[in-house]
Amino acid sequence: MPNQRARRTKRRLDSSQVDPNESESSHANVVSRKIFEIKRAKKGTFSSSNSSDEEVEDETFRVEHRKGMRPTEGDSEDEEEGAVGADGSDDDEGDGSENEDANDIELPVINRPRYPFERAPTNYFGDGMPETVKRLRRENPYNEPKSAIDARFWTPFQQDFYTSVILKKSKITHEAQYVDWEHMVRKNDSIFDQVIAACAEKRIKHLMGFKHSWNREIIAQFYAAVYFGHYQNERAIFWMTEEERYHITFPAFVSQFRLGDDDINYPKLHDEGVLESKEMHFMYPRNCRGDWGKVKNLYTFYSILNRLFRKTLTPRDGNTSDVMLFQRNLMAAMRPGAPQFSVGDFIWQEIKNVSENP
Repeated sequence: MPNQRARRTKRRLDSSQVDPNESESSHANVVSRKIFEIKRAKKGTFSSSNSSDEEVEDETFRVEHRKGMRPTEGDSEDEEEGAVGADGSDDDEGDGSENEDANDIELPVINRPRYPFERAPTNYFGDGMPETVKRLRRENPYNEPKSAIDARFWTPFQQDFYTSVILKKSKITHEAQYVDWEHMVRKNDSIFDQVIAACAEKRIKHLMGFKHSWNREIIAQFYAAVYFGHYQNERAIFWMTEEERYHITFPAFVSQFRLGDDDINYPKLHDEGVLESKEMHFMYPRNCRGDWGKVKNLYTFYSILNRLFRKTLTPRDGNTSDVMLFQRNLMAAMRPGAPQFSVGDFIWQEIKNVSENP
């Protein structure tokens, strides 16, 4: 299995007091920029971070060669034991304190694929390559014999994509967080209560509050090797974890999320295309037509949803000024009185979109 140092702990997306003076809008009901703070879980307790949700950065990672290649300088037998503290406890089971000294932080390890001396990886990061990637993603790699040099991948494309695109990113994975709903309830805020009720009614509340550690290298390998196709007349996802190939059908995928038997039959938000800005008008005050599609001047209800979704169901880095892509559709689907939608299909399509547009 990948080195334990690659395991990450999901951070809590917490709520703090609303301050209209620090709002993203002059509108009185718009949520404060600092309404959510990021907190790290340590044995049931939480240590506050001073940064806002837009300032959280992915931790630095270290690239190592796969076994059989030269070792990383400075590695030792003790270091290979993973994230174990001085008291012998696991890194995720500390005493609740958090040493911010960078010298004490164990950097996660990402293993670089192996290449023979005369073979350089194809660069899929350049101009025009997204279309090439989409085309190759539509071709089933698992219909052919395994041809990649690195055993974690099925084809040279997967291996080269991992090397030239994923490892080139400064942030390999988005900083995953979860919503502390109980904390929001304790705030006794009417808008919070509306958000909580809406998320529960649309069957996404438990997903947004899901807390579990994850492994960055496993996620990176998944997105390099994933293929969306069909299995026994059902749409399916195929991928590799370590050196094994896996698949899951859409009904089985949806069943993992406890969304109810009817979820696969509900309308699919991605079938409608990205919502146009003018169709978001109900999320803004009447005098803010120029802000349609922007984060600025969203009503408080939608501003809170925007922040929650960006850190949970539709994780986004970069542009924080606009409501992006199908997050628009998701926010529109939260409108009071709006019909149910297929949550499982939404998550499925978001994974597919990320795999084609990393």
